[in-house]
Amino acid sequence: LALRPQVVHCFKPKAYAGLVHYLLWWRRRLPRGRGSPSPRLVVDTDDWEGPGGWNEVVDPTTGRPTYSWPQRRLFAWQERWGLTHADRITVASRALETLVWSLGVPPEHVVYLPNGVGVPPPPAPRPHRRREGPPTLLLYTRFFEFDPARPLRVLQRVRETVPQARLLVVGKGLFGEEETLLRLAQTMGLAQAVHYVGWVEPQALGDHFAEADLALYPFDDTLINRTKCAVKLLDLMAWGLPVVADAVGENAQMIVHGESGWLVPPGDVEAMAAAAIHLLQQAPLRQQLGEGARRRVMARYTWEHLAAYAEEAYGFTRR
Repeated sequence: LALRPQVVHCFKPKAYAGLVHYLLWWRRRLPRGRGSPSPRLVVDTDDWEGPGGWNEVVDPTTGRPTYSWPQRRLFAWQERWGLTHADRITVASRALETLVWSLGVPPEHVVYLPNGVGVPPPPAPRPHRRREGPPTLLLYTRFFEFDPARPLRVLQRVRETVPQARLLVVGKGLFGEEETLLRLAQTMGLAQAVHYVGWVEPQALGDHFAEADLALYPFDDTLINRTKCAVKLLDLMAWGLPVVADAVGENAQMIVHGESGWLVPPGDVEAMAAAAIHLLQQAPLRQQLGEGARRRVMARYTWEHLAAYAEEAYGFTRR
């Protein structure tokens, strides 16, 4: 406050950010001193904590909630209070927009501000794909959003038609789910067809993305997933990879089916496998979808573009 900001944008309604918001809101009710104006209070929400949200998540390795009882009570209260005591709310998804409206917040006080990417390095020109390697499906993930068995069942179905297909896995699980996936791969006789890389530095992602023909993006139909705006999906699209994704939440906002990716019904192993087989057999279509994905991200999801939405929330400009 020593800098006398015009706007304070709290990045979440909970925890430390929520506490800052609470203190600044109550400061408005005190004598301001020396006539200094109060900054506009903007709160961002990119996840849902309340019923059906993160407060109910259980660690599968222990069977215990990820938050303690006091944390769950505090975060649920902070979320509801914070979203109803701000000058503007920025939301990362249309589902969150609806949830905030349901709390009684006027629609004109809610600004849709999805996640974005920086200007990514251009993907290297490549025929889809280098023919010296096996057909490769990429799973770039933190695993939390789906049952680890599902991508393996998709791979199993794909290999019935494309026997040399393999699954390249990049990422690390929130609860060690990668270990479950690797155990299941062994049990299902797929261990030799699954290559697990683990977490990699962002600057090294392109090397792994370049190995893939296409990416799978499984996304269970849950409230947590509906309210998310998946940066990993944006990363894949920005690199020009054709993606087969579950049509859940913001996935269906980012991907225009048949133009910038391929959408399938959520949880449908057969549909995802059929789409993957279709794309593996159609190199020109893969190229078209990858190029369309990159164009869509560069047109709608760079921060150069999204800054206008933030400025609207700040009251500086109108789009």
